[in-house]
Order: sequence, then C-alpha cells, then structure tokens
Amino acid sequence: MRAELTAGQGRTRAISRVILGVGLAAAFLIFLAAPPTPDDAGDGQEETKAGQRQMEVFGGTANVLAAELRTWFASLWQGRRLAFTVAALTWALASCYRFFATPLPSGDRAAKKPIEPPAEPNEPRGGGLN
Repeated sequence: MRAELTAGQGRTRAISRVILGVGLAAAFLIFLAAPPTPDDAGDGQEETKAGQRQMEVFGGTANVLAAELRTWFASLWQGRRLAFTVAALTWALASCYRFFATPLPSGDRAAKKPIEPPAEPNEPRGGGLN
C-alpha cells in the first residue's frame, strides 16, 4: 500500500531530483571535456626516494604522509577525476537536502501506542544480590 505524498514531500523529491540531474549532467560534461591526466602530476620532489628520505628526515613519517595526502587531494580537482568529485558531491548534497528537508513524523503515532503498566513496587529492580 503506497501512502499519499503531501505537497511538501513532493516538492522535496522534485528538488532533490533537480539537484541530482544538474550535478550529474555537469559531471558528465566535465568527464567528456577533460583530457585524461597523467599519473605523474606531482612536482617530482615527493616521488624520488631521495626526496622522500629528505622529507622524512626533516618532518618524520607524518610529513611524507601529509605530502601524499596533499598530492592526492590536489589531483581530485583536475581532469577526469574532477567529474567523479562533482558527481560524489552532487550525491552528497542531494542526500543532505532530502534528509534535512523531510519532516519528522507527527506525534500521533506515539500517542496510539499502548502504555505498559508499571512494574510491581515490591519487585526488585536491579540485578543486585539477595
């Protein structure tokens, strides 16, 4: 049995579909227009063993990991990877919008639940020793 949609729910679904449609279309166009990026997009210092050793001596292992993370993050905003980044951000934006725009259920459901009788006053409440 399918429930009827209210005007607000229909509007929320329509807006989230528009967000998805525009974002995924933009990601597709970026993917088609962007040339594939070469894998050696770094400046070369981090890629040589001597460069990595020097970075590790001056800053430790955390410095090497931070440089790798910085290089990876910078690569997300270039070429075809940008298309996948835009698609992921579009999905996240549409999901967040739909989550926060959907109203919470009314309190009527909670009022219809039967109330359980309270426990007997003489019964022990905890799992203590007798």
